[in-house]
Amino acid sequence: MASEPLTFAILLLGAIFIMGQSAVADLANSPTFQKLQQGFEVPEVEKTLAALTSSQTKNSVYWVETAITSGPKEGEILTDGSQIVFEFKGTASPMETGQKITYQVKLDGVDAKWKTNSSGKATYEVKAGTNRYTFWVRAKYRNIYDSSPAKATFTVRVSNNYNKVKVTSVSHSSITVKAQLSSDSERINITGWKLKTRKGEIAIGKGVEIFAPGSSLLEKDLLLKKGDLMNIMSASDPFGTRKIFKTNKCFGYLKDSYSNFPSTLSMTKICPKVDKTKIWSYSKDCQNSIKKLESCKPLETDVYKNLSVYFESGCQSYIDNYTAQYLNYNGCVRNYFRDKDFLKNYWYYYAGYDIACSCEDYVYIYDSNGLLVNRFLYKL
Repeated sequence: MASEPLTFAILLLGAIFIMGQSAVADLANSPTFQKLQQGFEVPEVEKTLAALTSSQTKNSVYWVETAITSGPKEGEILTDGSQIVFEFKGTASPMETGQKITYQVKLDGVDAKWKTNSSGKATYEVKAGTNRYTFWVRAKYRNIYDSSPAKATFTVRVSNNYNKVKVTSVSHSSITVKAQLSSDSERINITGWKLKTRKGEIAIGKGVEIFAPGSSLLEKDLLLKKGDLMNIMSASDPFGTRKIFKTNKCFGYLKDSYSNFPSTLSMTKICPKVDKTKIWSYSKDCQNSIKKLESCKPLETDVYKNLSVYFESGCQSYIDNYTAQYLNYNGCVRNYFRDKDFLKNYWYYYAGYDIACSCEDYVYIYDSNGLLVNRFLYKL
């Protein structure tokens, strides 16, 4: 007979939902109910009925549903960035005045457990590469959760180097990109990458670290390190090499040889000090002329104005040798290319055409696999 109170309570509870509480109250006072109740312990019946009624009140009175209103769709492949945004909405019935719907969200692969959300919007920054995710969201009303959470499974495909190289400025004369690396020892190979706008695209080839115009230039994969900048110029190559090159601390000497030397390039020169122990035997006029060479300028004019220097063969020979060894680009490179600070952190590529439009547009950087690295909004 242990199950009889439970059976009786279930019958009574069914009557509550079918007939309503007032009708059941009449039933409880009727002779039929009194007869049914005979043989059962009333406290046991009331206890069982109270437990079942409480459970039904807590779990069956409110109906809660959740829907994702915006964000990646089920099965979608995203290639335009690593930031993911979902918006969602919950409904409850019946809805009581003053009660608010809240949410719990979880992104598999990012969140270890459910997170509370009250805004109806969730934003995630996912890792680079090709990865699959499932987003879950469930609405909560009072103490009731949606038993069937809304979900969307999607794939993000962006470059493993996403945002490691970024566009920093755009104009009709140049586009500048910068390596945003976290480690001084890290290098990133950008050979084979492309910059694209609605107007056109520019492919990045190999580069020359130590630039030597007029000679055979050995090109290698273009490796950017932390803080390196690349200026992609729309002007034609002033040196006629059409090579991507890096500037160095001897570049100022090239201005002496190229009338169209760009003002944007480095103008530095190295001006070595004269070893006084090697010129002490020359005349005073000769020594004064030699010391002027420390300004990084050939002094042929000054020498020829001073006939005593001109006719002093040892003096003239020293000046000629010094000028050939130091006061030109090739000589400067030959003497100082081993210096740690020899190379600057600027790369230049004279593409010879402009891909920026006079409009609002994006510059996209794609890696050699065609995956997005960065995009930059500009307006000209």
